[in-house]
Amino acid sequence: MMLAPSVAYDIDLIHASEILVQSVLRASEEMVEFMFDGIKLTLYANGSLMFYHFNDPDAGYDICDRVLPMVTKV
Repeated sequence: MMLAPSVAYDIDLIHASEILVQSVLRASEEMVEFMFDGIKLTLYANGSLMFYHFNDPDAGYDICDRVLPMVTKV
């Protein structure tokens, strides 16, 4: 399942991988793959999140609401 925010972000994925360092599985300039609450996710610079083996949109939006503020600069 993939969820995208209604407004596109421009996330610095290197910075995001530093914030998520303890859960990162792999990272590049294009994406950060990490574990969050036992779910494998891939974060893209525009703020989209790919969920692996997960298909609950309501819970997915809740996860997006928790992850995106962690990795975006205020």
